Amino acid sequence: MRLARRFRSSLSFGRSNFLLTVLTVVVTLSTLCRAEIDSPPTMIKQPPSEGLMFQVAVGQDEKDKPFILECEAIGNPAPTYKWFKSGRRYDFQAYDNRISQQPGRGTLVVTQPRPEDEGYYHCEATNEYGTSVSNAVFVRKSDLGSFPDEPPKEIEVKEGEPLTLTCSPPTGFPKPQIFWIIQTFGGVLKSINNSRITVDPEGALHFSNVTAMDSYLDAYYACSASIVFRNEYKLGNKVKLIVLSSGSSAVQSRHPPLKQYCSPPNIVARRGEQQDIHCIFGGTPLPEIRWGKKNDRLDSSRYVVLNYGKTLRLSRVDFQDSGMYECTASNGVGSAQSWASSITVQSVPYWITAPNNTNAAEEESVRFECKASGEPEPSVKWFVNGVEFGRANNNPRRKLISPTVMTIENLVKTDTAVYQCNASNALGYAFRDFYLNVLSLAPDIMEPPEPLYETVDGAPVTLRCRVFGAPQPEVKWIRSGKELTGGRYLVQENGDLHIGRTLFADAGQYKCVAENKFGHIESDDSLGHLKIRERTRILTEPEDNEVAASKSVAFRCRAVSDINLQLAIEWQFNGQTIDFNKDQRMFLQSDNSLSISKTTEQDSGVYTCVAKTKFDSVTGQATLIVQDRPNPPKLVRVECQHKSAVVEWQSMGDNRAPIHNYIIQYNTSFTPEQWKYAIKNIPAYAWKFELSLSPFVNYSFRVLAENKIGESLPSIHSSICETPPDVPHKNPENVQGRGTTPSNLVISWTVMPLIEHNSPGFFYRVFWKNAHTKTDWNILDISDWQQSNVTINDQPTFEVYKIKVKAVNMKGEANVAAADVIGFSGEDEPLMSPENITLVQILGPTTALISWDPVPPQSIRGHFRGYKIQTYDYNNGPEHQREMIVSSNRTSALVDILAPFSENFVRVRAFNGAFDGPSSDVISFQTPEGTPGPVASFDGNLVGSTTVKLIWSEPKEINGELKGYRISYGIVHDARLYPSIDHNLPNIGQIGRAHV
Repeated sequence: MRLARRFRSSLSFGRSNFLLTVLTVVVTLSTLCRAEIDSPPTMIKQPPSEGLMFQVAVGQDEKDKPFILECEAIGNPAPTYKWFKSGRRYDFQAYDNRISQQPGRGTLVVTQPRPEDEGYYHCEATNEYGTSVSNAVFVRKSDLGSFPDEPPKEIEVKEGEPLTLTCSPPTGFPKPQIFWIIQTFGGVLKSINNSRITVDPEGALHFSNVTAMDSYLDAYYACSASIVFRNEYKLGNKVKLIVLSSGSSAVQSRHPPLKQYCSPPNIVARRGEQQDIHCIFGGTPLPEIRWGKKNDRLDSSRYVVLNYGKTLRLSRVDFQDSGMYECTASNGVGSAQSWASSITVQSVPYWITAPNNTNAAEEESVRFECKASGEPEPSVKWFVNGVEFGRANNNPRRKLISPTVMTIENLVKTDTAVYQCNASNALGYAFRDFYLNVLSLAPDIMEPPEPLYETVDGAPVTLRCRVFGAPQPEVKWIRSGKELTGGRYLVQENGDLHIGRTLFADAGQYKCVAENKFGHIESDDSLGHLKIRERTRILTEPEDNEVAASKSVAFRCRAVSDINLQLAIEWQFNGQTIDFNKDQRMFLQSDNSLSISKTTEQDSGVYTCVAKTKFDSVTGQATLIVQDRPNPPKLVRVECQHKSAVVEWQSMGDNRAPIHNYIIQYNTSFTPEQWKYAIKNIPAYAWKFELSLSPFVNYSFRVLAENKIGESLPSIHSSICETPPDVPHKNPENVQGRGTTPSNLVISWTVMPLIEHNSPGFFYRVFWKNAHTKTDWNILDISDWQQSNVTINDQPTFEVYKIKVKAVNMKGEANVAAADVIGFSGEDEPLMSPENITLVQILGPTTALISWDPVPPQSIRGHFRGYKIQTYDYNNGPEHQREMIVSSNRTSALVDILAPFSENFVRVRAFNGAFDGPSSDVISFQTPEGTPGPVASFDGNLVGSTTVKLIWSEPKEINGELKGYRISYGIVHDARLYPSIDHNLPNIGQIGRAHV
């Protein structure tokens, strides 16, 4: 059976992704070809295993897309080529000039493809020593069908509700990509990019919740099918969307999560391919999607989340990705919704061990192993020159000792051939094409030692000597006339000499000797010289460090090397070289230390300093621990009771800083966008807590963890806890009564928030009555819960009242008594002024003792706050008066705000909480001189080497008769001021001058 038939039977016709894997082996001893040694052919170019497409022009606006089938092999003599299509010999010359073969190669160029060109193709390259077989490729025509011809539809939907628009896409190859666009009546196309709107893999368009903005007066929603290879798209399934107003508030139009599309519960994924898992839910507000893996944790390096959290993508599937994947959708309305999809991973065969091209000598034996893995488990078949092993020419020395191992004993020249092994399962197969070349050649050194080798003491070194011959020559290494064997010296299978740990004494010249039964050869004396340099050492290693997130950290590293070698310092993070151009937070200092600014928890790990020369490298390591806020806790459950709720959670990691405490937050239907603290200091060892709840409230809860770095992000929020109504549990606070005019009483209180109403029909009941009479309470109900005061007019001035405010709802009054509060109606101007104001004694330039007779308390008509003493001087007048206040029980005061050396005027007023009373009589008196103020300006200029000219102007506050000035000066030496010298000068006018 030809290998071509095996290709055809192992592939599933019509798949867009082709599962044939072929490993192409290039001749390792390329110098054999240069020396023109005979060899079987081996493929160096062949068709791609993933398949080929072409396009046939149908209309005038289309163009053909040609394709190339590559096939090129090397061998001696040069091989000839044959092509096979769908298992039969392919005579491409019969297709006129639209198919041609490149000169000297087997590559076919199809310039004008036709539908009949579809099929499986492979080529064979043959010379007198064997036949090499390429992998097979399925070539298929790309096409795109059309949408059903139907008029646009109109769909009505209420605002806030979820919606799904279906699509009936056309068929095509490869499978068309489906997306939705907005097409105006004028033909303009607009893309859709919105977290509420998602297209599922089957082409349906899902609105998580519809808003008025989703409706267009002049545009349709249209389904589009596109094939990139064809550079073509088509439109269909047009929908005119009409959104009807719900006429309700945001709270009333909330919708719990509703499943719109989720991936199947059982998914078979292919190893090495991309796999998407979808969870699309509707609801208002937009549901939040959380992903997890049952009985395992999601490895963040293996997935990405797309479509605003609705798609989990495994970028490159492997067997470790098998398992149950769960998504949870929640939006604080109703219960959270979950879905699970189980992934089973299968694989086309892939090689674990596979042969390469092999050269061997006569009388030797060879062993080839083709070991593959896959799911399902693959079976292995062998071929000789493209012919199945059992049908190839009989050779008793060639045996299959197991399904995966072939041996040939006592080789002869006729065993030269190209061999193939094929591992296949239901998904596809892996293929290996390799040759065995049986030769009889004297030794030849193909790659002699280099003229000079250099390394450092203590490091290994390998001296090259690659030889060829048949049978395989024996290689020896000689130094100073002695063969090097054992200990630190190892002659490797390829002929190289490996010295495991060099010493300075190893410096010198080395010679390679190769020998077989056909001859002997040695390397030249000018080659193989070895020099030993001093090894590199780290003197100061980086040290372990622990920092809080966002802080900076530095690692130091100091190293030395041989003076003849250039030393370089490189830094690695968790074994990967740091690219300082990619992360601007990390930078290399001039002393080769590593600095990291604004650290994050992801910076935690092992930092390695690599000191290296061209011959060696040494490392020093340090561990960095960056402590960050904890991960969000997992909310396990919330048990809702009549007047309380039990919240239970689970820690999800402290990010290297122990958790100090947990925090429970809540929101309510009254403030759905605002989260408040229920309790902040739950001990770190706790995992559940019971909370007291207010009546008639819809609660949602979430949990946060806190460590020394800060609070975590919140957990996913709970479903709603609903409590029954009850009477209010408290009355308004901060009740006060005071007037704003002489004839009113304003009763005020702090507004009670919705969460304290405890039932519908909430209002305030206000009580007041005169505190000095035995009258009944006056009562007023306030229905507006946001109102915080009420004004009672036509009240006597400054009367005392008893006041209280109760909270009431449809269940009744609050279950606690409202406290009585004393309040007052409005104040009025005091009626009387203080009398008999008297200057008792002048005590200084600015101070005098003043007395007066008290005013009768009943004349105040308000809260008696005290007396205001007002004073001004002759020069400034009443408009610049100064004022001091004394308490209401005083009848004298020491006034210390007088102007010195002036005639001062003083008067006194009584005042209450709202008004000043009438002024007393004004008294006047003269104050004595006071100390002058500082001069208004002062400057000095140097005149000669020993004289300073001083200039100043007189004080703004003379406070008496200015007699003159005193000038003081001293010598400063070594920051020390020596005793000053005084000079007295008479007053000589507004500007003074003096020479010192």
